[in-house]
Amino acid sequence: MIEEEYCVDIMNAGFKKILIMKNLKMSEKNQTQPSHNSHIPLSSDGGNTRALKIAGWLTGIYFVIELGVGFWTGSISVISDAFHTFSAVGGVLIAVVAGYYAKRTATQFQTYGLMRAEIIGALLNGVFLFGMALLVMWMGAMRLQNPIELETGPMLLIAFGGLVTEIISMRLMWQGQKENLNMRGAFWHIIQTFVGSLIIIVSALVIQFTGFLAIDPLLGMAFGLVLFWASWKIVKDALHILLENIPVDLDINAVKAAIEKISGVENMHHLHAWALTSGKNIVSAHVKITNVEDSTRVQKQIYELLADEFGIYFSTIQIETECLEEKALEEIDFIKTGKSTIIRVMKKKTYKILGMHCASCAQTTEKTLRGIEGVSEAYVNYATEGCEVCFDESVTSPKEIEERVAHTGYTLMDEDYLDAEFKVIGMGSDHCAGVVKDALEAFSGVKNVDTNFANSYAKFSYNPAVVKLDELKSAVDKAGYEAIIAEEGEDIYEKEKKAKEQEIKILKRKTIIASIFSIPILYLAMSEIINESLIVGFLNPAQFPVRFALAQLILSIPVVIAGYKFYTVGLYNLWKRTPNMDSLIGLGTAAAYLYGLYAIYAIIGGDYSFVKDLYFETAGVIIALILLGKYLEEATKGKTSEAIRKLMDLAAKTATVLRDGKEEEVPIEDLVVGDIIIVRPGEKIPVDGEIVEGTTSIDESMITGESVPVDKKVGDSVIGATINKSGAIQFKALKVGKDTALAQIIKLIQEAQGSKAPIARLADIISGYFVWTVIAIAIVSFTLWYFVFGASFLFALTILITVLIIACPCALGLATPTSIMVGTGLGAENGILIKSAKALEQAQKINALVLDKTGTITKGEPAFTGAQSFTDLSEEELVTLASSIEKNSKHPLAEAIVKYAKEKEMALTDVSKFEEIPGHGLSGSIAGTTYYIGTRKLMSEKNIAFEDKLEAIQSLEEDGNTVMLFADSEKLLGIISVADTIKESSASAIEKLRKENIEVFMITGDNERTAKAIARKVGIAPESVFAQVLPEDKANHVKSLQEKGMNVGMVGDGINDAPALTQANIGIAIGAGTDVAIESADIVLIKSDLLDAVTSIKLSRGTMRNIKQNLFLAFVYNTAGIPVAAGLLFPFFGFLLSPIIAAGAMAASSISVLLNALRLKRIKL
Repeated sequence: MIEEEYCVDIMNAGFKKILIMKNLKMSEKNQTQPSHNSHIPLSSDGGNTRALKIAGWLTGIYFVIELGVGFWTGSISVISDAFHTFSAVGGVLIAVVAGYYAKRTATQFQTYGLMRAEIIGALLNGVFLFGMALLVMWMGAMRLQNPIELETGPMLLIAFGGLVTEIISMRLMWQGQKENLNMRGAFWHIIQTFVGSLIIIVSALVIQFTGFLAIDPLLGMAFGLVLFWASWKIVKDALHILLENIPVDLDINAVKAAIEKISGVENMHHLHAWALTSGKNIVSAHVKITNVEDSTRVQKQIYELLADEFGIYFSTIQIETECLEEKALEEIDFIKTGKSTIIRVMKKKTYKILGMHCASCAQTTEKTLRGIEGVSEAYVNYATEGCEVCFDESVTSPKEIEERVAHTGYTLMDEDYLDAEFKVIGMGSDHCAGVVKDALEAFSGVKNVDTNFANSYAKFSYNPAVVKLDELKSAVDKAGYEAIIAEEGEDIYEKEKKAKEQEIKILKRKTIIASIFSIPILYLAMSEIINESLIVGFLNPAQFPVRFALAQLILSIPVVIAGYKFYTVGLYNLWKRTPNMDSLIGLGTAAAYLYGLYAIYAIIGGDYSFVKDLYFETAGVIIALILLGKYLEEATKGKTSEAIRKLMDLAAKTATVLRDGKEEEVPIEDLVVGDIIIVRPGEKIPVDGEIVEGTTSIDESMITGESVPVDKKVGDSVIGATINKSGAIQFKALKVGKDTALAQIIKLIQEAQGSKAPIARLADIISGYFVWTVIAIAIVSFTLWYFVFGASFLFALTILITVLIIACPCALGLATPTSIMVGTGLGAENGILIKSAKALEQAQKINALVLDKTGTITKGEPAFTGAQSFTDLSEEELVTLASSIEKNSKHPLAEAIVKYAKEKEMALTDVSKFEEIPGHGLSGSIAGTTYYIGTRKLMSEKNIAFEDKLEAIQSLEEDGNTVMLFADSEKLLGIISVADTIKESSASAIEKLRKENIEVFMITGDNERTAKAIARKVGIAPESVFAQVLPEDKANHVKSLQEKGMNVGMVGDGINDAPALTQANIGIAIGAGTDVAIESADIVLIKSDLLDAVTSIKLSRGTMRNIKQNLFLAFVYNTAGIPVAAGLLFPFFGFLLSPIIAAGAMAASSISVLLNALRLKRIKL
């Protein structure tokens, strides 16, 4: 804990005079936020926060009421306290304004001007209060001469009301103090009015029990005298400061030179001096020291120097130090003097920088950082992608630094921040997600908040040194939701699942309770329509109206309790100016219930006309129907995310590990890379790895979609969550936890389901204003029908309730995310991973698809197709010689020839002088003879004639073969052809794409003849072939198609084709297998099947069609339902919608959207 005494110049009306010395306690929380200057107002560090504002409003309202009561009763003590309350209002207002401007000051001199403005404000307040104090004392003297009888009831009522108001205000300010808000001045004002309320109570009780009327004017005058003294001190001291602030005749340069001679002082700047008429001098300056540990000594020497040599006894010295880590602040020892010293510590922060691609990027970032005012040093390291920034928090802030860098296209990641995620139960719409987001963003130390109600999550970054995770959870819980945190070793999704099940269980119970009690209420309410004779005698409304009304009231209480969240959450959110659907239900049912209570009051008073319209059935049945709707909605919503839960359930819970030669069963969370894991037939593979012992066949259908088990041997990879079908194996764990293929797939789906499609933008905009608009429509409708059209109060009330109840923001909010959840889940089940909602929307717009040949149309596995000898060498001898050379190469074409030779058990010979000629071929010496194998260009370079065989070569190429020429140093010996096999599904996939009105192009690095031959076989037009294209040029061809106005999709392997995938409107990576985290792709196809590309486009189109249907349903329901509820049809057809019917329709609207989204599961792909 650090203590520092420093000068504060601000008025504190009441018991205190102008506060000159203030003891500031800086907790560890604000050690990194040293004060800006010596003249910081009492309200700085957030004085304009909601706490002060609410206290100001409460006090202001109380002042008006109290003043009215004072003049009404004629009580001098009440009138006197009213003016003290006005003093409090003035003090709070000054604190708010001062705090607002204090945040925007960077130097002591700017704040000195602010101090003068505050003093002028305090002076005006003081002058007014001075006059009011004289008025109160005069009124008290008059009343002593002519005592009057006082009504003590209103006095006690207003006093107790004041106590409540002041306790609330003090509680708010005490909370502010805990949050490091300096509110002492305003706090003293409220204390003063609290004492005033106690004085009124004493006065009223003395009059009540003794009849001593003079006590009221006497206490009022006494309190007025205190106000007179306090206001006189304010006026006197304010005038003193304002008039005595005269420039001093002092040699500033001499002062500067003397201070800079002190050991440890680096330099001095911003030196200013003033003189007061009392002869006292004031100096303020910034002094930079070389070592923060010298701060105490340097301060003392500066003060002694100023006093002894220059006669300056009042000074404000701001000490600046070198850049420090936060924890170093704890080592500073602040001295306690009557003078003011501010330690200005340059704070150091380290960041990771995202988006840098070269050294120039690093230079740009560093230049940007150094150009920010308040940043003294900045160093960027391109190699480590890190940077260090030294800055003055009184001038700039980490947020401003991050924003300035973001504008240049780079992202600063604060290493002090941790990423976290809550699963939030209870969010029912985008509006709810916004409430949760606001609750988290209200904390300093929290940023990058992302909430999504469809997935029930809140993701954010937080600084554990500033705010704790439990505090954030508590804030979300207070907002009316339930935040779930997974403890170490726990599965957050398992916790969420249990919490969701519990929520549905509770909703079911509430629905049953509400239904059980609302049905008899409805029966009683409709007794006149049904048959009064069916009503039990002692509840007959004609004979026992009070019993009849009370019976409905008693039956409605359990219903209201079942729906209590509509009031505790809904009305609370309305109070916080963030109303949601619960607020509409709460308002509507509360209006009906309050009317019912009034009706009972009237019935007890003898007005039996209210018996027919108690409205308890309206409130009860509405709550029951809404709870039923919520129950069905939650149960149905769970089905939209079934796919992701199925994937989560695939993971094994335990694994058998071989440790120290012994088998040990451990939880899957305890596995580490390198563990040797034993898997027996029928068991699940727990994590990704590589087989080190045994052979088996594994069912990978749950991950890859391949229905046939895959044979595995030593050296082959295995995927977590797949099932071992036959033999026992041992494998080494290579990827565990969040790095496994299953975890990556789940992450991709979650991110896709949590993202927003551009089509949802309109719904988001409408949702932002929806609830307030509905409330406004309800109030306007009530006003028009009751006050303008002359309808009865009951008629207008019915319309008010119906409008509030029928509106359904949930239908709008559910329209897009539920379809996206079902669509992306359906894709995952078919081995198609759509990485974002935007990709899902964009894919349906594709009208041109560019296919990379190798690995997309073909298998990407070249195979030997034939050989021709042009000499006396047999074809086998030719292939043997060629294979002997090719075995030294890793090129796919070479491997194809060698593989064929091994299958035929050809005897390969040793090769000397092997050489790989990049892009052209190979050479090597066998038994003293040099051989060459490669392209025609290689033959031309070696002066080997091949023109007479050109026709044979071209014929093979036109059939889709890649031809390699084989020769010795003198002549062409023969040719060998290799072809990449076309996938069985390629031709049918391309045909289906054409039926979807998508133009198909092929791109390859092969020669034109081979490329066109492949294209011809799969049904691609010759003019749609791009041949002999280098990998880096593929993106240019995609761009050229886009420039023609096409929406282009690109299908490739995600690695060699990364630039082209990025350039395309939609990049589709095919054959990803377990490598699903391909940054360049928007859609990842796990299988190497081109038909999945067709499926992804069909899925996109089906999902977007479903979203449009949902939006149509939601918009039509609300745009038609609300006007009907407002009584639009009544003048024409005499039709008025019942609030009960409105509640049923509202519940049905959300469910209809969910059921329509679930229809996607039946789409034909």
